[in-house]
Amino acid sequence: MQNFKILPHTADVAIEVESDTLQELFYGALLGMNEIIKKGICEHEMHINQTREIEISSHDATSLLIDFLNEVLFHSNERKAVFCHLDIQTMDNQFLRAELRGEKIDHFDEEIKAATYHGAQIMKKGDKFEVQILFDI
Repeated sequence: MQNFKILPHTADVAIEVESDTLQELFYGALLGMNEIIKKGICEHEMHINQTREIEISSHDATSLLIDFLNEVLFHSNERKAVFCHLDIQTMDNQFLRAELRGEKIDHFDEEIKAATYHGAQIMKKGDKFEVQILFDI
């Protein structure tokens, strides 16, 4: 089970994500980012008209997560779309191969420039994974 909440921040926007697995952490971070981009977008049934295959390599799980979110942001901005569905095909702490599915939208509620590495660190606390992510808006 993943869970996210949007955290107040003076200049940017941050989210905190908690999950049972690393894969769910990535999905929770995606949903949290999408909630900033277009409030409530992932809560309704989407008309899937956009798919993207992605492959990302990074030196650790935290970098992989930030690089993943920035890759999704690139495709969201390029396609004017929001990707709420994530099908992870292969994943470890340094590599991710997945399919994103989403839909075109008419406008973003908030323009996110980037997911930042500032303060981001995936932590394992008991049987949960946690991370805070700061977005540059």
